[in-house]
Order: sequence, then structure tokens, then C-alpha cells
Amino acid sequence: MEKRKKHLFRFFFLLLFSMTLSCGGGGGGSGGGGSEANGDGSASRPLTITDVRVFRPSAPDNPIEPTNGTTNVYLFEDLIFKVYYSDPAADVDWLYLDGFYPSSSIESIDGFQVENRGQGPGTFVIEAPFFRYRTGEWRLDFKLEDSAGKKSNIFELFCEVSTRKPTGPKEGTAPKIKDVVFFRPEKPEEPIYALNGSITVHLGEKFFTKIYYEDPDVNVDTIYRWSYYPSTSELPAIGPILLDPRQSTVEDIFTTEPGFAGLDIFALGPGQWQLDFLLEDGMKNQSDIFTVYVNVITGTPVIKDVLFFRQGPPEDLIVASNGLITVRIGENIFYKLYYEDPDLDAKKCFRWNYYPSTSDMPTHYFESDFSQSAVEDIFIGEPGFFPSGEGKWRIDFVLRDSLQNQSETFSVYVNVIAP
Repeated sequence: MEKRKKHLFRFFFLLLFSMTLSCGGGGGGSGGGGSEANGDGSASRPLTITDVRVFRPSAPDNPIEPTNGTTNVYLFEDLIFKVYYSDPAADVDWLYLDGFYPSSSIESIDGFQVENRGQGPGTFVIEAPFFRYRTGEWRLDFKLEDSAGKKSNIFELFCEVSTRKPTGPKEGTAPKIKDVVFFRPEKPEEPIYALNGSITVHLGEKFFTKIYYEDPDVNVDTIYRWSYYPSTSELPAIGPILLDPRQSTVEDIFTTEPGFAGLDIFALGPGQWQLDFLLEDGMKNQSDIFTVYVNVITGTPVIKDVLFFRQGPPEDLIVASNGLITVRIGENIFYKLYYEDPDLDAKKCFRWNYYPSTSDMPTHYFESDFSQSAVEDIFIGEPGFFPSGEGKWRIDFVLRDSLQNQSETFSVYVNVIAP
């Protein structure tokens, strides 16, 4: 399915975020158009793209020459595309551009549509960064459309996208990512260690990262991060996210701030994620892409304890004796349910009251919605009382998360006595 964006905002979005396009020569292809008869009965020529050349803004008159049919460009590089075409009617209205990765793919992962505003005839020029995802070989498909809605042939360009390295001593030294380590905010000195090439975290779990890197020029300017889910996807679920480091030494560390881009990036679903990191310095030299695989698992909520209190102030804990708490009929009480859920997505608390305690049929059923804020958390129930029923009661509690995982039943026994 095509994922072409049908409005101009996509184009301006690309310009704003400095995407990189790597393209190379190639061409031809099939496409719309078709010929019509002129007044003298001869066939008119259809709208046809004859060539597409790629230029850098620093050399707008010198095209990037392809090598073996492929043009080499860099990730996030600004490029100029000149689309050459023949159009006897001179009424080209739109240019469509679709990006396919890998180049053999039949489904585009990026693209946009640009309106012709006073260009031509014969040349359609756009300047945009395009490649902001994967390195490797891409295929770009160009197509024009005239005022009658007739489309040209599709012209293909093959592009090899890579990270930019310095080519001489005056261009500095490329930075290098040495490691990326993950930590939980509650245990900031204990790294999450990798096992079989990936780290394991729970769905929705909070963490932050430390990016260890080396840059002899001491001018790292931007850190890019992509999150691919599942890891086999060609289009990132999140990113690129731009992080702004402040380098102070040749060997340095960048730590994501809690509550910023380093947290909550595995909330979309369980399974394997791929995180790609890239450094870019002030001279546009780039590191190699550093990849981390993350195995995101789901956990089951666990009820650790349920304590009952008499309403205050102050709160008065009802201490259990022989496994029972004792309350009076009509006495106002409330409970605090202490639980643990690594996924941070516990959503509902269910409660059943049984009288007598050996009964299989509850006398009351309650369901409460709530939001979890920490792995180890507390849910406070609404105040209530036993209106009647002297003797032994059983109260069962169950938690359920957003994925319908349920805790084991936690039971509390209550001895209800006369007022």
C-alpha cells in the first residue's frame, strides 16, 4: 500500500527536521500518461520524466555522480533534486516522491507531494533532507502529474545512504559510541545487564540511558535515537529523537534526564525492540550507528498486603490477631492495598465480600478503577462499614492490568462484632 502524503505539510515537515536523502542514478519505469491525438491526427507526446539529478547545496551546479547506478549520500543530508521532464502542454502541477527501503521493497516508508509554484518548463527543483531512518540502499520513485490529472512515468533513483566520515585532516575526527547502558531510576547505580545480546525490561517500565562516547574534537552536537517496534520494522515507531549533549571531555557520558526522552519508550507493546543511536559533531561528522536490542516482557501484578484502618484523624491501623482483624458493625473503616506491578499498568481492583467466610456466594462485589504511579504502589479503598452480620467474613482482592493479567487472590478475614 502506498503511504504517500497527500498534502504539502509533509514536505515542510521534512524540511524542518533536516532529513537526509541518498540517491543515485537510474531511471525509466512505467507510468500514467498515455498519448492523445492532436488536431492533425498525429500522436502527442505524453508527460515524461527524462532524468533526475542530485546536488548538494554547496555545489548546486555539480551533480553527485552515481557509481554503478547508485548515488552515495549521507544520513540527514540536505540535498537538491532536479527533475527533468518533457511536457508539451507545459502544465505540470504536482511532483510525487516515494522512498522505499530496502530498495527491493514494494511498500514505501516515506514520501511527500509538492505543488509546482512557478517552476519550469522542463525542470522541477526541490531542496529537502529526506533520509532520516535506515542506512543502506534506498529506491526513490518520482512521478509528475499535470493539470488534467494525467501522470507521468515513474522514474527510479537508487541511493546508498551512509553515515558521514571526514575525508581529510581539516574535517576533524568522527565521534564514536563506546556503549549505551540502561538504568532504572530507583536503582541509578545498577545497570540492566544484557543477556544473549539484549536487555530485558517490563512493558511500561521507566528507565534512563547513559551513552558513553569518544570524540577527540570535543564538539559533539547532536545525538539521534530511533526506536523500532518490532525490531524487524523498517520504519521507526518513535524517532528520530534529537538529544542535545554538552560535551566536556574527549571521553564523555550523556545521561538522559528522567521524565524526558529516555523514559517510557516501550509502552507500545511487548516483544523485541531495536534502538539505534547516532552521534553527530559540529562539522557534521557522524559515528557509526550503535544498536541495542530490548526484550520487553509483561508481568503479572502481585498483591503484597492489605491493611485496614479506622478513619481518623489520625489513621488507626487495625492490628490482626490470630489471622483476623476485628471491627464493629457500623464502624467506618478503609483499606490500603500494597502491590507490585513491573508493567506499571495495573488498572482495576476487584473485591468480593463473603458471609459467612466459608460461603461460595459473595454478598457484595466492588470494582474500582485506578492509575499506577510506581512499580511498588498503594491503592487506597473507599471508606465503608459492615451494616450487619456478626461473625467471620472473608474479603477477596484481585488486581487486573491493562493486558488482562490478574494477580492471585489475596484474602483477608474479618471478625465482625456487635456495636
